[in-house]
Amino acid sequence: MCCSRAWSFRGWAALAALLPCGACSNDLAPLTNRAPQVEITRPAAGTTFDEAESIEFAGAATDREEGVLGGTSLAWSSSLDGVIGTGETLARAGLSPGSHLIELRATDAEQLGGADSVAITVTSAEPPLAGPWVQVPAGSFLMGDGTAFCGVDQRPVTLGRDFWIGRFEVTNEEYRLLLEWAHRRGYAGASATSAWDQLDGAGEELLDLDDPECEIAFAGGAFVLRDAGHGINPRHPVKEVTWFGAAAYCDWLSMSQGLSRAYDHRDWSCGPNDNPYQAPGFRLPTDAEWEYVAQLDDDRIYPWGNQIPTCDLVNYGGCIGWTLPVGSYPEGAQWGLGEAIHDLAGNVWEWCNDRWQCGLGSAPATDPLGPPEGSYRLRRGGGWNSSEPFIRNAYRYDFYPELSFAYFGFRVARSVVPE
Repeated sequence: MCCSRAWSFRGWAALAALLPCGACSNDLAPLTNRAPQVEITRPAAGTTFDEAESIEFAGAATDREEGVLGGTSLAWSSSLDGVIGTGETLARAGLSPGSHLIELRATDAEQLGGADSVAITVTSAEPPLAGPWVQVPAGSFLMGDGTAFCGVDQRPVTLGRDFWIGRFEVTNEEYRLLLEWAHRRGYAGASATSAWDQLDGAGEELLDLDDPECEIAFAGGAFVLRDAGHGINPRHPVKEVTWFGAAAYCDWLSMSQGLSRAYDHRDWSCGPNDNPYQAPGFRLPTDAEWEYVAQLDDDRIYPWGNQIPTCDLVNYGGCIGWTLPVGSYPEGAQWGLGEAIHDLAGNVWEWCNDRWQCGLGSAPATDPLGPPEGSYRLRRGGGWNSSEPFIRNAYRYDFYPELSFAYFGFRVARSVVPE
């Protein structure tokens, strides 16, 4: 053994000591450090994402001398947005619309780097399409059933114009998309704990993001769906939404379609002279409209008729213990207008436009407006945890408009505007 040569890499000196002298020659050159090998495994090249969508990035890097690389030695970047994060995996929402070259670069201890890249496309977030709707014709009915809470008074009511009513309650994904649309235009503010109104100088909370039962979150600068213990549920009705959050959604929907807003956010009046029937844009249904849709003119007790509720007809009373996708109970829908109007009973309570008044009296009314002042707003229909009396068509209940729960949601209405 005669080799005394110095080697560039650890372990080579020990190897040289074991070699015969004839093996020690300039032909045995030291190994040269090589750049890390990098591979992006997600997203797939050519994938298109919505700008509000949370994109999952994943990749791996190995180095001949150091093995598997991770942590801050791996950096993700976008050709449009610059550095977007570090590590083997990353979730990021809110990338700029356009064509991105996403690069994952790995750097070893000797500052040698390797990289992989994929091309993806991010499209602009668009508001959801309104509807589907059912057109409800003007007509008359007997409001109240003589039995239900705050529905004991019975009075003849006439609705003087046709209106549209949403066939479904507004879903998590519909609310998320339109809230993202509003947030990007400065109509709504957001933090990790709350989304709030920014129209007309208002600041009311719209969605309680801090509640563990809320299925929408604000992360990475964008709104995403979250698992509140029951999976990711884009088709479940939105929940933890305040009355203000429901009314604001109606206005965003109007604005996104070039219509005038229904609500003045300074005092939350609806329509000219606080007359919602004359409002040009989308809004919450009035108390009378909601009950008319549920019972029409045949005095039915429930939206489907007079059959006693069961877990095959309606999501109520702990049948499921949480919301279900909208439209899950077609046999329990209101079919009297030719197309099903779903979940008027159960799933979530539905905010209505009116301020609260329990006793309505028995005098006939045309296009009733509800009281002009009051601290409470009306809700209808009962929720997934409600017992039978709460899901009757005539049952009327109140709550603070600034509060929300996992069983509060809404649907949208709009007056048919004469041409």
